[in-house]
Amino acid sequence: MTHRALLFDGLDSFADIAAAQCRAFNDAFGEGGLNWLWDAPTCESLAHIADGETRIRHHAAQIGETLSSLEIRRLDRAMVRHFTVRAARHGVPVRPGVGYRIARARDAGARIGLVTDHPLAPAVIAHNTLGLRFDAVGPHKASVLQSLRSRDYTMVTDQTELDVLHTV
Repeated sequence: MTHRALLFDGLDSFADIAAAQCRAFNDAFGEGGLNWLWDAPTCESLAHIADGETRIRHHAAQIGETLSSLEIRRLDRAMVRHFTVRAARHGVPVRPGVGYRIARARDAGARIGLVTDHPLAPAVIAHNTLGLRFDAVGPHKASVLQSLRSRDYTMVTDQTELDVLHTV
């Protein structure tokens, strides 16, 4: 079955960002004067929380600290900045099958979209360090589909879905 659009739901749907993101959070905490250090298990336990601000707020509540909304926003912005710099310098590994699936989709005439609430960083990282190019980037599936002028699409949200697509 040919899909007119292949959408990736966030940077982590096509790249393994866990380690780089964990380091970026720690860099942001240090920059913000916090004595927090998230190890791999802590980052993994918070990975189900969709956005950085909510992760920070959740962790602060877990350890009994109170941060203002402004402090949380600054920490999240610092994390995104640190992550973007780290990814640009060192790259982040593309998940197995992503390049193949994108090439197959393009060969079939599909356009590629990225749904993300971080306006620029993921697309820049994907293009500059991973060699991936998106035809549209936006905060909501509907806006990306509108930009792609498509109603027929496949959405990749995690590695499991990519594995299934890779075998088709």
